[in-house]
Amino acid sequence: MTDTRQISLFPLPSTVFFPTTLLPLHIFEIRYREMVEHSIETGQWIGMVLLEPGWENQYYGNPPIHSIGCAGLLEKHSRHDDGKYDIVLAGQNRFRILEEIGDSPFRQANVELLVNTEDAPIDKNEGSRFYDLASRFWNFRELLPEEKRDELELDLGSCQSLGDAADRMTQLLDFTLDQQRFFLEELDVKKRVSALEEILNLKTQIVQQSSRFAREGLDSRWN
Repeated sequence: MTDTRQISLFPLPSTVFFPTTLLPLHIFEIRYREMVEHSIETGQWIGMVLLEPGWENQYYGNPPIHSIGCAGLLEKHSRHDDGKYDIVLAGQNRFRILEEIGDSPFRQANVELLVNTEDAPIDKNEGSRFYDLASRFWNFRELLPEEKRDELELDLGSCQSLGDAADRMTQLLDFTLDQQRFFLEELDVKKRVSALEEILNLKTQIVQQSSRFAREGLDSRWN
């Protein structure tokens, strides 16, 4: 049975949101201030979605958006004297837009809540898929300069599944927008984890190579 819900939509050009993560946002447009106020009053989730290319000339209307996003619960909010808000969304669920509804200044939709496939509970034993993935992440992090390591503070304490852990890592790592979209839209956790492992391996090799070149007095840009 399909699990559906009515949510608000917050389309942006380059912000990809994931379940189990936190997203701080500064809200200044009047229509989105109203969206926040509506969420405060009703508890309605706010769904982050990506604008499709070519949105620039239609931004203040209803430009086309991608159909899959992530919805968040308004965890914190602070209103400024000028009416703007600082908020924090707590990621809840991936969704697919079924239809846009209503005539409020901000966009709303009926959505289908999406469920991960091929997921598994967290298994911290050596040799498990979670152990291997987490080890790759921590090994990559330890190779980085201290200031960069601080940007990759990973808290897996509240993760219940392999999919949760993969989402947390993806949110922290520096990915292209297309890569972020893949990790958001792919529901098969095994495929997400395999892709994440491949990228972590590549990033690790690049850092190791750059460090070797630096020790030998070479410039990695020559290659």
